Amino acid sequence: MCGWGWQDTGLKAQIGDIVRYLLDSTAMDVSPERDSFLNLFYDEHMDTLLSPFLQPDMWSEEGQLPKDVQKDTEEEEAAKAKVAGAVALNGTAGGMPSQAHRDGLTEMACVAGRRRERKACWDCARKHVVELLSFSVEQHGHRIKYYMLRNNVMQAVTALLAAVDKHLVLTALKFLRQVPLTLPSAQSSLLCALSCRGG
Repeated sequence: MCGWGWQDTGLKAQIGDIVRYLLDSTAMDVSPERDSFLNLFYDEHMDTLLSPFLQPDMWSEEGQLPKDVQKDTEEEEAAKAKVAGAVALNGTAGGMPSQAHRDGLTEMACVAGRRRERKACWDCARKHVVELLSFSVEQHGHRIKYYMLRNNVMQAVTALLAAVDKHLVLTALKFLRQVPLTLPSAQSSLLCALSCRGG
C-alpha cells in the first residue's frame, strides 16, 4: 500500500464554494462592513489565493514546494537503488524476481503514483482558483479589474491555454470570455495577454 489518498477534489470544491459564498456581494447588504471586508480580502488574501499564478517560481509543475521536490527525488533514487541492488545481488531466480526486487518496484510505483496524484490535485486546485476569479469578475467589478491589471493576472491565466488537461483549458477560456463581457475596460489587457501568448 502506498499511502495515497490526500487528494480530495470534493473537499476542494466545498472550500471553493465557501469562499465563493463569502465573496458573494449580492448576498451582503450594501454597507461599510462589506466594503471593508472586500478591501481586506483583496489587499491581504488575494495574493495568497493566486500564488500558483503570481509566484510560479515558488511552485513546481506538479504544485510542490522546492523542498518537497528534493524529498521526492531522494525517495525515487532510493527506490531505484533498491531495485538495482536486488538485481545485482540476486539476479532473478529462474526468471522470477526476488522479493527485494519486487519491493523496490513497488516503491517506485508508489512514488510515480504520488506524483501523478499530486499533479491532478494541483490542476484541480488551479481550476478552482480560476473559477473563483471568474466569480470575482462577475461580482466585484472595479476591485478585480484593478487587481488583475496591477498583478498581470490575465497573462498568468492565458498560460493555462497550453495545458494538457482540457478542463484547465476550458476553465481558462471561460474566464477569458467573461472578462470583456463584464469588464469592457479590461479588454485591452486581455488582448495584450493573448498576443504575448501568441494566440
